[in-house]
Amino acid sequence: MCKIGIKSNEKKTFTKIPNRFIDEYMADANGSYLKVYLYIQWFLSQNRDFSMSEVADRMDYAEKDILRALRYWEKKGILEFTLDADGAISSLYLRDLTEAEPKAAASASEQTGTRPTLTRAPESPLEGLIRSVESRLGRPIGSREELDLLHFLHEELRLPEDLILHLYQYSVEQTGTNYGNGLNRYIETVAINWNRDGITSLADLENAHAPYEEAVRLYRSVFTRHDPVNASQRAYINKWTGEWQMPLPLIEEAFRRAADNGTASCRYIDAILKRWHENGAQTSDDVARLDQNHAEQKQKLENAQKNGMMNRGRNSSSPNQFHNFDQREYSTDDWAEIERLMLQRK
Repeated sequence: MCKIGIKSNEKKTFTKIPNRFIDEYMADANGSYLKVYLYIQWFLSQNRDFSMSEVADRMDYAEKDILRALRYWEKKGILEFTLDADGAISSLYLRDLTEAEPKAAASASEQTGTRPTLTRAPESPLEGLIRSVESRLGRPIGSREELDLLHFLHEELRLPEDLILHLYQYSVEQTGTNYGNGLNRYIETVAINWNRDGITSLADLENAHAPYEEAVRLYRSVFTRHDPVNASQRAYINKWTGEWQMPLPLIEEAFRRAADNGTASCRYIDAILKRWHENGAQTSDDVARLDQNHAEQKQKLENAQKNGMMNRGRNSSSPNQFHNFDQREYSTDDWAEIERLMLQRK
């Protein structure tokens, strides 16, 4: 049998990946983190600098995904990086994994000559979390984006497992779906908001959501509603209790004013609370002051209209087709209806 000769014009260049990286670190990392590590090793083999945007473009990732991977490897002790005054990475140092580790003390089997007992390697904490999330979603997790998101929640935001599971269940209920980029974006946005607000446990979350839950209870009580609030109503109540942080007594007062006018429209209630919010009302006294100012302005408007009609009557030299009818008189109920319509248009 003759031998087959093999030739190639390939350049004799390569990127070294330490065996220790494969043995100790590769199994626990997801695919995107491995790709970032390999790219860094490639740049190192080329002896050239790189930028975050360059790596992101080459890998078709967002820069935040690259930074997330670098932070993961930093926590694993494989690399270190420094930041400049603007918070951007200015330098990166890769640990040499080819260095020999200190030899461990002799095992009991080496000392006694007995046969060692084989034990299963401990499971990664993220593996158990993945299975729990899959149970909440009712489907397996396999995409890079979903695994990256779980790493972000668990490793970077440091959210406990029970809070992460609640986040997934809550997000599915709010979005109406258990898969897709829309769900992932919603989960990430909510998690970042919780991190900003210092929510690190289910107890923190319960305390933060207490005003919302109480506002929902008041809405259903004042308007005698037994059905759950819908998505539009939830959005309004979230704005009043969260974004505007309106006190619950004022929210209840707005509900009662709407009920007195025969409407449960959140748009109508929103117009009332918007005026109070924009004028800095925080107490019932503040609302009373605004009501007094509003009443005075309305009275001035009524007086101005009456004076205008009287002046037009005196200045008319002779009756004509535009004045041969009785001028309408507006009652208090008429003005209340006009005010309600104006509030709805805001």
